[in-house]
Amino acid sequence: MSKWGGMIPKSSLGPINVGLSSASETTMISLLGKPNVTKNDDCYNDLASPPTKALLTSATIAKFKVRGIKPAVASLVSVFNNIQSLDQSLLDASGSEGMLCVRLRRPTSGAPSTHLSNHSWGTAIDIAVDGKTIGNGKGKVQLGIATIIPLFNKAGWFSGVGFGAEDDMHFEVANETMHAWAASGLLG
Repeated sequence: MSKWGGMIPKSSLGPINVGLSSASETTMISLLGKPNVTKNDDCYNDLASPPTKALLTSATIAKFKVRGIKPAVASLVSVFNNIQSLDQSLLDASGSEGMLCVRLRRPTSGAPSTHLSNHSWGTAIDIAVDGKTIGNGKGKVQLGIATIIPLFNKAGWFSGVGFGAEDDMHFEVANETMHAWAASGLLG
């Protein structure tokens, strides 16, 4: 395990997600259509909405591949270029548990969700550090995740550390960024 997989207190993090909010399901549906999915147990990528399918692209970042909508993938490539500039060993320790995954949100309270996951539009990614995604519920976060939060925030991505549930590995394009991309014509 690298130093990046070590745990630090969340209380040691500076301000996160300043000026950013989680992209709402209403925003996502209004900008990219509604996928036809009713389950949360697997990825049903063939059920992605037509606007999402039209914008899908792939890229290789370090040692992993991502598939998402074009502006999100381009932004992600830029974020990981910044991670590499910051510290090559952090880039080497980074991986992904996936980006596009058309499904409902996974339950965090035990009750099944009826809301779509932002992974359904290829605008969210789960980052693994040293091959692990950890949300331990004990007020700690991996050093690698803590280090990359400001880079993602600067690029307009919301960190899952800001959720009440333990979803530290999760990053999604923020609501504000989605609207800015739409206004710029990047969503078609």
